[in-house]
Amino acid sequence: MKIRTFFLALTYSVLAGVVFAAGGTRIRVIGQRVNLRSTAGGKAHVVHVVSEGDVLVATKGLAGDWVAVKAPADVGLWVYGELVRDGRVSVPKLDARSGAGIDSQIICRLKEGDRVTVKGRSGDWLKIAPPSGCVLYISRKYVENVLSPRKKPPVKRVKAARSPKVVDRKPPKPVIRLLRQQTYTDTPSVVSRPPAPPAPKYDDVFHREMLSVSCTQGKKVIYDGLLRKSGPIPGCPGQYRLAARDSKGRALTRCYVKGNSAQLASFLGRRLRIEGTEYWLHGIRLSVVVPERIVLEN
Repeated sequence: MKIRTFFLALTYSVLAGVVFAAGGTRIRVIGQRVNLRSTAGGKAHVVHVVSEGDVLVATKGLAGDWVAVKAPADVGLWVYGELVRDGRVSVPKLDARSGAGIDSQIICRLKEGDRVTVKGRSGDWLKIAPPSGCVLYISRKYVENVLSPRKKPPVKRVKAARSPKVVDRKPPKPVIRLLRQQTYTDTPSVVSRPPAPPAPKYDDVFHREMLSVSCTQGKKVIYDGLLRKSGPIPGCPGQYRLAARDSKGRALTRCYVKGNSAQLASFLGRRLRIEGTEYWLHGIRLSVVVPERIVLEN
């Protein structure tokens, strides 16, 4: 009797460990390449791709069209490196994004004191492992419970090809298209880009504690000049700057520029007019401009 009771308890504990793992239900992917998205919906941002047979942990069961799952360990998220000290978050809140830049999608948020596992670095940004509370979403039709039997895909029957019928038709009349002559102008070229997003909030660009309280923040400004590298300046808020010359021919920095690093790198040495939002940081003499529109000047 005791032996039978022992084996029943052992079987129950094994099944419980399979179904409930770390506070969730273990599920299996049944699609070839399935997207994990930032929110529930087919138009949400794609964060990661899983393959058939991968096992995930569903946090709220399998009800509904979309299933919330814990982010797999191989997912890489990005945080601003200046807000991490000794492997922990040093500010009240820190956004973890899908890419290295403030234009990337926010996936989850960390709190002050949370431990961060660094997996890589790109400029001022750190690539980290997803925190324990990070949740992504997968379509219900591409997963099944690990206890469910694997369903074999149905065998597709190939129908015998029928010989095509030969129909006598008159040949189509030839179509002549006239090519338009391309014209060129000497006006400055405007960089083609999607419509400008609304003005960013402080926390989307810099943490509020980094901003100077004695200056006006978020002001719309226009600066022009040559785009240069900022150089090894301690505490420099951006990798790029706009330079111009004064009446005596001396090179001066007008402002720092902080935005998409790959895009700004393609404009190095070019004369630009930048329209954007201006911020002032503690201990920095010049302002930092976040571009919303860039115009190339001759």
